[in-house]
Amino acid sequence: MTCLAGHIVGSNCAFRGVLTFADGRIAAAREDPDVTPDFGDAWIVPGFVDIHTHGVGPHTYPSEEAVAGGSEWLVRFGVTSFYPTVASIPPEGYEAFLRTVARLAGRTGGARIAGAHLEGPFINPVRKGGMDEHALRPPDADVVDRLIAAAHGEPFIITLSPELPGALPAIRRFSGTGNIVALGHSNASTEILRSAVDAGARIVTHLHNVFLRPGEIEADSVVRDALSFVYGEARLWASVVGDLRHVSADWLRRDYKGLGPERFVLMSDLMPGAGLPEGEHAMPDGRRYVTSGGVGRLADTGVMAGSVVTLNRMVMNLMSAAGIGFPEASHAASRNAAMAVGIGERAGALQPGMPADAAVIDRTGNCLATYVGGRAVHRA
Repeated sequence: MTCLAGHIVGSNCAFRGVLTFADGRIAAAREDPDVTPDFGDAWIVPGFVDIHTHGVGPHTYPSEEAVAGGSEWLVRFGVTSFYPTVASIPPEGYEAFLRTVARLAGRTGGARIAGAHLEGPFINPVRKGGMDEHALRPPDADVVDRLIAAAHGEPFIITLSPELPGALPAIRRFSGTGNIVALGHSNASTEILRSAVDAGARIVTHLHNVFLRPGEIEADSVVRDALSFVYGEARLWASVVGDLRHVSADWLRRDYKGLGPERFVLMSDLMPGAGLPEGEHAMPDGRRYVTSGGVGRLADTGVMAGSVVTLNRMVMNLMSAAGIGFPEASHAASRNAAMAVGIGERAGALQPGMPADAAVIDRTGNCLATYVGGRAVHRA
């Protein structure tokens, strides 16, 4: 049995008390205003759930070794569950990646590997962003079925562009087999977005990045209407990269207000190189990018391709930008993320009976300790 005393972030409130782990699960979370905190004034929070990370440190997915290595690295930043993400590879590469993640499901040693995230291949090339357009294609029923089969029953996330021909049947097929469909890299109208949600889509991938861009929102009423739909649709969560480079502090504040405190999700879009000195790295497709100023940019074009700011830092950014407390900001990277991808019964909250996955974050955003299944997997 393990007990942690301190400032605990619960589902509905924060309190000073004691969190007890037993047999890998949370046995109790009780209030005790007189207890002496184990970590000073740091917060004990539900472990973060990173739903979109392409790699971290020296680890570049999709290899099995890289995914396992990423699991061990991410706990340094308070992440206890994650979805390793790949993009810009051929369909057979996505299939192989799904098989890799299925083999690693349930692995212990670091952050839990909750499932795969496929960013593509069903992406509108007009909205490719930093993706290789040669790897992009409209949905195809045969490829859809092959991807589902490759996962061996392990649910996964797939980001696609809902305006592409064949997208709505693909959304129905993916969601109907227990997978999470995310909408991104898109120029979809409100009508298409509504149809996609009706078909089973449940989350927006990196809002404002090659989808509902701030400049387009200000200039085009059709785009403004689409953003209003995202804000108002109760069946839809939206993820935002909180590094203050992909999205400004002003838009973080607007999005948090527009979506509300339960449907706003922080995602990292993390790239290999996060946690390392700035420098040049290679993507899985061989293209080079340079990490600098918190982001990775393609070496040949300068196009922003991802972030190297970790979720613990993004929580602090949201706290400052939206003018909210740390407990509320941390929910965007834990409870909200878990609910958005359908794992809220086993991640994102410090409730009795749930897996004992927690992080200790100090008042400046540093991760002091991380626990997975009640076991300390990181200490600063």
